[in-house]
Amino acid sequence: MPAPTTAFRPGAMQARPAAQALCVSLALWLSGCGDATQAPSGDGAAREARLREIEDASDAIERLIQARRTREAELLVRKLVAAVPAERRESRLAELAARTLFARAQLDAAELAKAERAELVREAAAFAREAARAAPDAVRLRFAALLAGQSGDTIGARDLYDEALAFAPDDLQALLFAAGASLAARDAAHARPLVARHAALAPEDPWSAALEAQLALLDGDTKRAVERATEAVARDRELLEVRLVLSAALLADARASDAARLLAALPAETRAKVPVADALARALVASGDLRAAAQAWDDARRANPTDAFVRAEAAIALLRAGEHTRAASLLDGFESLVDGMRERARVEEAVRAAPQAP
Repeated sequence: MPAPTTAFRPGAMQARPAAQALCVSLALWLSGCGDATQAPSGDGAAREARLREIEDASDAIERLIQARRTREAELLVRKLVAAVPAERRESRLAELAARTLFARAQLDAAELAKAERAELVREAAAFAREAARAAPDAVRLRFAALLAGQSGDTIGARDLYDEALAFAPDDLQALLFAAGASLAARDAAHARPLVARHAALAPEDPWSAALEAQLALLDGDTKRAVERATEAVARDRELLEVRLVLSAALLADARASDAARLLAALPAETRAKVPVADALARALVASGDLRAAAQAWDDARRANPTDAFVRAEAAIALLRAGEHTRAASLLDGFESLVDGMRERARVEEAVRAAPQAP
């Protein structure tokens, strides 16, 4: 499942595949799940009129999101929200606000500073929770849990997933999301029954084996992690996320060269994806091939020219490989990028800490 664009950060790969699955499902849900409206009741004609306005706005917002005109969609939903006092807000409006703000944060990530994206996701999470509390069902609770996790509220996400599973205990998607959230929070005890339930319901699903591999990594059982991740890849060789799980397992099992070969065999355009470049570079560093690690990040930089984080990682990897001149040449490109000067400061700090070139 393809994920919305997000800036990757090192160190998150063990839980990353499940997190990507969460985001993908949301991308599908954004275009197809907005039809569940809370049934009108209560204050009559005025409320009916508000619901009709929300539905009309929802159609317009969906078209804007499909056209990637997310700033216009955001302005429209904010106008709607501002016009309705919180105590009279329909769950449908809160749901629409959550979906719109999250789409803005994800689809236009390259245009937004990190702090702006974080604030949009935080607001979206609050609206999603409001909608789920007003009209709870498995879909709304799962969506609220996803956004809680995206906003950094791992405990809130875990609790909301539990509530979603209370509505639909055999929902594979909810189980996958819930297990992924617990794994991301490094909560093995909470993840264990969820992983087992997913495997019991779908024993041949690649995600069942991948979740078991990630749980084994939390348990420190690297041999089992490699075994289960290898099985996940065998079940679906095209699913990139499970390949990344196997790479993490191999790296944890002190098989860095095998992890590097696994990812180096991918097509060039796939290796240039940020999570793949990060995993490949870490495997190459662990293998002692600093130049190849720098090249992995530099290839990602060329494929992601507007990503300041990737540019910074490429420069730092080049410094680590002793290629000071090439690293310094990248310093001039940050000023035109979103968050560029913050990332440049990170590179400058690495330059000061690096051994002087001979």
